[in-house]
Amino acid sequence: MLGRLRRTATTWLAAAVLTLLPLLAVLQYRWLSQIGEEAGARMRAVAADAGAALSRDLRFEVGRAWRERARSDGALAVETAGTGPSLVVDALVIDRSGAGSVEPRLRRWDFDTRACEDTTWPAGYEAIRTEVHESLAGQSDGDPVSMVRSIAQESTSLGVVPQPLRGGGRDRLVLQPPCEGFAEGVILFRLDMALLRQSLLPELVRRHLDGLERDDFRFAIVAGPGRRDVVYASPGSDPTALAAAPDVTIALDFFAEDGAGRGGRGSGRRGGDAAEARARGGSIEPSHGVPRDGWWLVAQHRAGSLSAAVAHLRARNLAVSFGILLLMAVAVTMIIVNARKAERLGGGHRHRLRRHSGIAEIRAARSRCARHGHISRGA
Repeated sequence: MLGRLRRTATTWLAAAVLTLLPLLAVLQYRWLSQIGEEAGARMRAVAADAGAALSRDLRFEVGRAWRERARSDGALAVETAGTGPSLVVDALVIDRSGAGSVEPRLRRWDFDTRACEDTTWPAGYEAIRTEVHESLAGQSDGDPVSMVRSIAQESTSLGVVPQPLRGGGRDRLVLQPPCEGFAEGVILFRLDMALLRQSLLPELVRRHLDGLERDDFRFAIVAGPGRRDVVYASPGSDPTALAAAPDVTIALDFFAEDGAGRGGRGSGRRGGDAAEARARGGSIEPSHGVPRDGWWLVAQHRAGSLSAAVAHLRARNLAVSFGILLLMAVAVTMIIVNARKAERLGGGHRHRLRRHSGIAEIRAARSRCARHGHISRGA
């Protein structure tokens, strides 16, 4: 009786487990979906962090280069002189003309000769010229910081770093170009873009973006209208495809606010950049506004998009999870079937035992009677 109850309890317990398996499958599906979404958000944040660090480092290195060129009377710093070509070629000093002309005055600051000379507007500077004219014309006291921020939106593709000629905050370097009678305005430090692309940019990419390749990201730095001009591209990537559907987009420029852009070396903005990227769907923009014609770091997962990568990860996890649940269901089913077989076999064995026991008792009784003479041997 006890054995029968044990087998019945085993059968019912296995049946209960088999009934709960569909509920477990539904919970597994929800859990794995949440895990996939969190994995996608983590990968996006990692890519945004790396891109933001590169952007800060780019601003920091460029800022250090023009500060060294503009130090004291404009000469190269003693410790950097003779070490190779400088990233900063020269500077354009733009201020209000003292002759009553509404046209801003433009002079070239030559760092090698430590002198200023009159010059004309270079080709491609039309947007900057218009911005400067609107900021300086007809005003007695223009705001150099606002003008610099406006110019910064136009300056990246030209390789120009704008800085206020005077004022602009207590943390800014006070610039003193060797120009006579300069008034409030702006200085445009012009960069050697070929040198920047060949030396500085590859080093920054190696420092900050190598980890993205290990995380299965492809990336490129693009510029120009429609982001068709390729500044840099990771091996085996298609910059056009990356620019068309990026998972992460980060604007790169050379302009840093006061005390900002300290190059991804434990900067306090690291967590803020990641949060900002998640809020913008993987896009980080400069605090002074979106550049109209600048550089953009675009990154895309090798699966085609982060959504596709997350879907593939979720499908793989679901396949493994449901495979385990299926094996559990088969095992529980086999337990139920074997329990039923054991119950049927046990019932037949008990019947045979009872039958064989009755025959044995009759034979034993006959033998006892024969020994006492109650039944003849031939009966």
